[in-house]
This record gives sequence, structure tokens and C-alpha cells, in this order.
Amino acid sequence: MSPDLRLILGVAVLAAGVMALVAGLRALLPRMARRSETLRLWLGRRSPRLARYTDTVRAEWPFLCVMIVIMLVAAFVFFGIAEDMLEGDPSFAADKAVYGLMRSLRTPAGDTWLIAVTELGDSIVVTTMGVVVAAWLACRRTWRALLYWSLAIAGGSLLNTAIKVALHRARPTDLYHSGWDAFSFPSGHSTTNAVLYGFLAVLIGRELPKRLHLPLAWAAALLVALIAFSRLYLGAHWLSDVAGGLTFGSLWVGILAVLYVHRPARAVGARTLLAICAATLILAGGVHIVLHHAADMRLYALKSGP
Repeated sequence: MSPDLRLILGVAVLAAGVMALVAGLRALLPRMARRSETLRLWLGRRSPRLARYTDTVRAEWPFLCVMIVIMLVAAFVFFGIAEDMLEGDPSFAADKAVYGLMRSLRTPAGDTWLIAVTELGDSIVVTTMGVVVAAWLACRRTWRALLYWSLAIAGGSLLNTAIKVALHRARPTDLYHSGWDAFSFPSGHSTTNAVLYGFLAVLIGRELPKRLHLPLAWAAALLVALIAFSRLYLGAHWLSDVAGGLTFGSLWVGILAVLYVHRPARAVGARTLLAICAATLILAGGVHIVLHHAADMRLYALKSGP
């Protein structure tokens, strides 16, 4: 089987896996909703204060429970990876195995397309999207949503950088020779895009009909997964860097989502905001790709490595 065909097959499997995961979680929601309602009633019987709180958030209670579960799983995985690195645990055999596999899949056509995908997750595109959404929220005077959006984007980026500087993990290859970008864990692309599109899905999903929740989750998860995969394919990160970035981003989104949705918020104009975000991704991402693709093809060219 040719490398091009293997790469196409790998991306197809990734996309199918993401869709199956999201669909599986969606199918579990009714059962989780029943269990969460039992939990809500049990907590209400423990304390009048808890009863008042759980009654207040009754409409959002299943979502809050799902977010808490996601937070716990993401925290367990992220801190497990971080602890292994801090202790020098040599348990990252998968890192080198996946790195070697990705190198074997490299082709000129694959480089062209996946460098474009990684460029969609670059900081200039993320920043542009963040500013456009912030401007929309400010125009609608949805100040609480604007506050949490700012915390999501700025806070996630700052925390990611702080962890990178603290751990000083080297990248698989010398893509960047100086500054914070020279460090590898957690993957900045994986973290910032998981936060960006994850919290955007929270803002928009609250106002969309339930029939649109699954397509929205699919679109957000698939875009983030493809950007994360592109970092592995291009040799910019180890597998554990990407896993750490995705789990840290999920943890940060979960924390902010729980704090945000437990109180009523002014409508953000979800349908218009969704259209604005799609247009911004196409325009900002397209311009960035046109301006920088040639230089990035040289930057990410296959080099010798471990």
C-alpha cells in the first residue's frame, strides 16, 4: 500500500473514530441524564442549600454532570502524563513508535494538505477568531459570555505557556530554535484549538435546537482532531504532547463551562455567531495559508530525527 493511500486511510479512520466517539457520547446522554437526576434528588435531600441550588440548575444539570465527568477524566490523563515526565518515567515508547509511523506516512501531497490544516490552528488564526467572537459578544452586550470567552482563550494560552516553560520538554525535531515555542509539552496547537472550538461549542450549543447539537459537536471535535493529528504528522510534537494538550484543553473548557452554564446568560445570537465563525475560519485561515504556506513547507520539510 502506498504512503498516500495509508495516510488517507489513517485520516479516514481518525474521522470515523471522532464521529463514533461523539455519537456514542450522545447516545449515552439519556442514560446519563436519568442517573444525574437521581444524583440531583439525592443531593437535594442532604441539604436545603443543595436542594435550592440543584433546583435552580435543573435544566442544565445533565450537562453539568457530563462536564464534570469530562473534567475528571481529562485531569486524570493530563496529570498522569505530566507526572511521568517530571519523574523521568521511560514509559513513552508510544511516542517514538507514533513518531516513526508518521515519518513513514510523509508524502509531498500529505505535507501540502496537512501543513494547511496545521496553519488553520496557528496562533494568528486562533487570535483572529478570538477577537472576532469577542467583538460580536461585546456588540450584543453579553458581558458574562465575553468574560468567560476571554478567560477561555487568554487563560488557556497563558497556562499552556507556563506549563511549557516549567517542564522544558524538547520537541522531536528543531522546528523552533528559541523562545517558548522551542518547548513541546503540552502541544499549543492542541490546547488552544481544543479550548477555542470547545468553548465556542458551549456558547453556541446552548441556543441551538437539540437536533443540531450532534453536528455541532462533530464539526468542532473533527476540526480539533485534524489539527492535533497534523502536529503528529509533521513531527512537531510527540504523541504525549498532543494527548496532554487535548486533555488540558478539555479540562479548562470543562471548568469554565461548569461555571458559565450554572447561571442564566443573555443570548449570544448563536446562529449568526456560528456563521461569523465559519466565515472567519475560511477567510483568516485562507489568507494565512496563502501568505505562509511556501515558508511553512520549508519549515516542516522532513528532517533527520530520533
